[in-house]
Amino acid sequence: MTSPQISARFRVAEKDFTRQRVFSFAMLAVLMVGGHKRSMQTALNKFFRSIGQVWPVPTSRAYAPARQQLKPQVFLYLNQMVPQDVYEWPGQDEPVRRGRGHRVVGLDASFLNVPDTAERRAALSVHVNQHAGAECLQAMASVWFDVLNDVGVSAGVGRRQAAKNVLLTEHLAATTQGDCLVLDRLDAD
Repeated sequence: MTSPQISARFRVAEKDFTRQRVFSFAMLAVLMVGGHKRSMQTALNKFFRSIGQVWPVPTSRAYAPARQQLKPQVFLYLNQMVPQDVYEWPGQDEPVRRGRGHRVVGLDASFLNVPDTAERRAALSVHVNQHAGAECLQAMASVWFDVLNDVGVSAGVGRRQAAKNVLLTEHLAATTQGDCLVLDRLDAD
């Protein structure tokens, strides 16, 4: 993640991440991948404390434009690299956790409202209700993840109405022999 080639490949503009700022390319990507369940400023404070950098902690107002400098493709790249590192990294401190010798893999999905463009309309789902002009463009995002090791194994976005079967099929390519699949009642049929 600290490689200049990776930074150049996944930044939006050529001038992005060229100066030494509080948010480096790698730091911003790790922060975004980690997610948060609190206010943005609390998440920033916690993240910077965890890496031993108590001052200066950027504000949530600085975070918003900084994240616009990353191309979305960086997350697909990270999604391919992280599982390899977790399962194949020699000399890691903690062993890979297994459930009775099997990798335990689960699926989680959410509906997303996405900005409406002609290109996205062709690829995703337009949903309407009883009010004229209240249509919105929706997608289903899903993550196939290793439940015991807290690692995303595969991710996908697709049409809402067909997403359950299509995304599950896409994620099955990321399974290995002996995986224990944990599905909720909507995905198990």
